[in-house]
Amino acid sequence: MQIDIRADVKELTKSLNRIQRKQIPFATVMAVNETARNVRKAEYLAMRQVFQNPTSYTVPPNIDKPKRRGSIFVKNANKNDLSAMIWIKDLSAGKGTPAINYLEPQIFGGMRKPKASEKSLRRKGLIGGNKFITPANVGRNQHGNVTKGTMTKIISGLGALPGAAKGTKSRQKKSYFVMRLGGRGSETGIWERTSKSRINKLFNITNAPSYRPRLPWYQVANRTIQRVFKPNFAIAFNKAIKTAR
Repeated sequence: MQIDIRADVKELTKSLNRIQRKQIPFATVMAVNETARNVRKAEYLAMRQVFQNPTSYTVPPNIDKPKRRGSIFVKNANKNDLSAMIWIKDLSAGKGTPAINYLEPQIFGGMRKPKASEKSLRRKGLIGGNKFITPANVGRNQHGNVTKGTMTKIISGLGALPGAAKGTKSRQKKSYFVMRLGGRGSETGIWERTSKSRINKLFNITNAPSYRPRLPWYQVANRTIQRVFKPNFAIAFNKAIKTAR
């Protein structure tokens, strides 16, 4: 979303003199950018309330100064564009799944996009082109997620690892297989065989999972803007007047 407060600035500065008015653009840029940072922090606080033990890729440890960490980016205002933008990162930055893929359904509801693992399974023909996987009895980390290492091991064991040479066989002791009721598209799960007589279901194979909105992104942003912009502008304007020549 964009922070655009031109109407607020007009109201706050209507009684200024000529010299003071010259400082309005500078003060506005400072106030808008500080407000954007306030919105980012408020969104991270909301994520901590909504999600149980989110990863540092989603919510950085230091939400006051996240630097490049975390799932939210801020595009600052400048003297030529007095609006800032705050939204979810749509690049993976080497972490696998872009944050937008799993956070957008939490904001708007609806279906999520397929993960890299699901795309690999589809390309190999192991699951139908409209199928998704959800955890069953697969091991997960403290954040409730299947680790990249575990997922790579399973995808490799199924012979669906991207870039693997044709005919390459896994050297793992465990074997993995997809269980079907019939032809392609009837898959019910991904299983591992741990011994001749024991198998364990790792993933369910389902139609597209649908989500209800959980993260009130726009409500959080609008409440924060209403609460902090005017104080931010007052501080920025006083600083601009003091430093004006």
